[in-house]
Amino acid sequence: MPLSERESPGFSPWGGGQKCRFYIREGSRLAILALPEAETLEVFAAGDTTGSCRGDVAVDELVDVLGPGARTITPSAIFAALHP
Repeated sequence: MPLSERESPGFSPWGGGQKCRFYIREGSRLAILALPEAETLEVFAAGDTTGSCRGDVAVDELVDVLGPGARTITPSAIFAALHP
């Protein structure tokens, strides 16, 4: 199951990254850290694989886990929901 974390004021991105890595070590297939100020998603997957996503492009790792219907879940769509 994919997990997500959101950066909050006073939050250290390194701390969130450590938490996401913990989720992966404990068996999650995917963890996503949302960085609202940069409108960027940091994606963590097995094997210490990490990446960043922005804009209207599908998160490939999320599509791999959830299937083709997840192509509409883009960083832009996520941040639009966070900032209605």
